[in-house]
Amino acid sequence: MRSASRWWRSLTLVLLVVLVWLVATNWRSVVEALVLAGTSLLVVVPLGMVGLLTGAASWAVLQPPESRPRAFRAFLVAQPAKYLPAGGLVQAAGQVTMSTHRATSAGATSVAFGVHALVQVAAGASVALFVGVRSDVWSTAVFAGGALVGVTFLVLFNDPLYGRLVGGLGRFERLRIEPGALAAPTSARYLSWGLTTIPLVASGGIFYIMLGGAFAARDVAYTVGAFAAAWVVGFLFFVIPVGLGIRESVLVLLLADIPATELVAVSAAHRALMLAIEAIIAVVAHLYQREQKEKGSLRGGSRPEDSGL
Repeated sequence: MRSASRWWRSLTLVLLVVLVWLVATNWRSVVEALVLAGTSLLVVVPLGMVGLLTGAASWAVLQPPESRPRAFRAFLVAQPAKYLPAGGLVQAAGQVTMSTHRATSAGATSVAFGVHALVQVAAGASVALFVGVRSDVWSTAVFAGGALVGVTFLVLFNDPLYGRLVGGLGRFERLRIEPGALAAPTSARYLSWGLTTIPLVASGGIFYIMLGGAFAARDVAYTVGAFAAAWVVGFLFFVIPVGLGIRESVLVLLLADIPATELVAVSAAHRALMLAIEAIIAVVAHLYQREQKEKGSLRGGSRPEDSGL
């Protein structure tokens, strides 16, 4: 479909320009993050890449089978947009538009984005329960995380309630969702939730390792849980770039034994490192898409939006 192909090219170009600008304006922070990570880069970079790829897979599995390769690439290319002011909206528009396959409507993909957002909250709250390894926060963080997990699981994995969720998202966006257009059976939702826990644990592990570079060793489960809790709260403030400030406030609350100034510095370095990783993978995904397009042109008649990974 030519219009879809034009959308892909236009959005990819815009997002890559944004990516270059982000890396250029944050280059000093990226360098500082690399210095802070030091030799642990051999661990944190692969962890970041695994987390990003499994995050893309968690989005792709919610799509119909023929749309999954395209959705996987779209997720990777759209990620850096979230670092912009109100970038969550840019990311959502790019991810939905570039994920839409000729065999599915944009409405179905848009509703899938809402479902995936709820999956991310459920996964983040699940990992946040790791803070339960310390009894002194049981009455607050664990209770809140448990309640959030219960509510999101009830909506995601109870088919009648899930049907109402999809219908409500469609009405909210003034879309007509064709019966069966959103191929997200219960098994796909469970798989998406499971896959989404991986990048959160990976990011929390990276944060733990980077903290270890400046502070005494900490309990890894608690630190990962605290990071996930902070991530969820930041994620709920959708228009704020990557939960900037919100995430740090929760981290300062849950990791009170670490000086706030040092904690914020490590958090900023963590963001910069993840930006660098996401930038590399976004460029690779774009180059792969171009290569597939050129191969399709040489074969004659093979459409780029139908090419697989």
